[in-house]
Amino acid sequence: MKKREIDMINGPLVSGIMRFALPVIATGVLQILYNAADIVIVGQFSGPESTAVAAIGSTTALIHLILSLFLGLSIGTNAALAMSLGRKDDKGSSEVVHTAISIAVISGLFMLMVGVLCSRQFLKWMLSPEELLEQSTLYLRIYSLGMPASMLFNFASAILRAKGDTKRPLYYLMSSGIINVLLNLFFVAVCGLDVAGVALATIISQYISAVLVIQRLVRLNDCCKLSIKRLRLYKDKAVLILQYGIPAGATSVMFNISNVFIQSSLNSFGNVDMNTGSAASASIEGLTYTSMNAFNQTAITFVGQNMGAKNYKRINKIYALCTLICVLTGIVMGWGMYASGELLLKLYSPDASGMAIEYGLTRMSCILTTYFICGILEVQMGTLRGMGYATVPAIMSITGICAFRIVWIYTVFEKIHTMQALYMCYPASWIFTVLIMGIAYIVITKKILPKRGINI
Repeated sequence: MKKREIDMINGPLVSGIMRFALPVIATGVLQILYNAADIVIVGQFSGPESTAVAAIGSTTALIHLILSLFLGLSIGTNAALAMSLGRKDDKGSSEVVHTAISIAVISGLFMLMVGVLCSRQFLKWMLSPEELLEQSTLYLRIYSLGMPASMLFNFASAILRAKGDTKRPLYYLMSSGIINVLLNLFFVAVCGLDVAGVALATIISQYISAVLVIQRLVRLNDCCKLSIKRLRLYKDKAVLILQYGIPAGATSVMFNISNVFIQSSLNSFGNVDMNTGSAASASIEGLTYTSMNAFNQTAITFVGQNMGAKNYKRINKIYALCTLICVLTGIVMGWGMYASGELLLKLYSPDASGMAIEYGLTRMSCILTTYFICGILEVQMGTLRGMGYATVPAIMSITGICAFRIVWIYTVFEKIHTMQALYMCYPASWIFTVLIMGIAYIVITKKILPKRGINI
């Protein structure tokens, strides 16, 4: 076991979980901060009359929708490789690595084409305000050019994390992120490029991070070493990655489809201040969400390796510890950010109107204060995926989150047409889904773990 890697099968759980999760949290937070730098720098330097912040913010739900299916496959890579490593199957692990990187290249190129060709039409379908449409389309088309790099970074990072190395993806992101901020300042403050400038800075930094993480895989000396000549789709490994990844990706797609409905419902107010405040709040919320999502990845990897090693007695302990730490993280971060909400929102757009700030605070009061509930759900999904049950959490989430929110929009929000009524669909859907996912977890563990010699 190398120093940078974590012994998930025999090592102490609390320290192992924290050693794994903290770099993943830091990586996710840095990604959010570097993306937030787009909005902050545009807000600071584009002038009080600019609609650039709202234009970038209005693309967020759509970008996440385009990315979500294929990033779900990176979750499949994590689960498949963790189990293979737990079994000490070196040949199978190598094939998973080369199949995963091949999928990353193919999916990245596909998303590049879709993003460049279809951005404007997608934004129209979302009822993007007319005054934002040109800037939003430009930002989305340029951003799409970085999709192959985004896929490579996320898939390669999933490989490193599956083997217990969570620090290197963090270091690579830190390096590319600093370059992103500097380029943002240059393109926006010096060149005056606004949305085009921040999009260019983003894709340049994405390619830098992708090159760094691929170089690391090429230099490995174990079964996860990447050889460009061996890149291909190994059929059985591709099926395995798809088996785990498609349900996760479909879940993310449906999450983001429901968010597109929510964004479209927000657009129906025809209020630029509301879009500006909501965009800034959503970016701040991302810091909390990505921190809790780290425990989803932690649960997948720890549970996956222990399932592969047939070390079943640790499964429930991993689930309980990840849930406890994740909930505490959600409470501290969510309430802390809400308490500092006005200050944080003004960082994004210092010239925003008082109403834009109020709208942002309204959204934060509905979502940030209850985000810890979503953290429970993240751990539930990660644990079930690590156990090899990828379809169950997908069905539960699609029903409990996506369908619930869409029904909410056409019932509760239709009747009570306020911003508060719209955003209360988030905590309501989390509570409902946690309950049904918890029942599924109990049923599955009682069904499979006793057969492997474990008493529940």
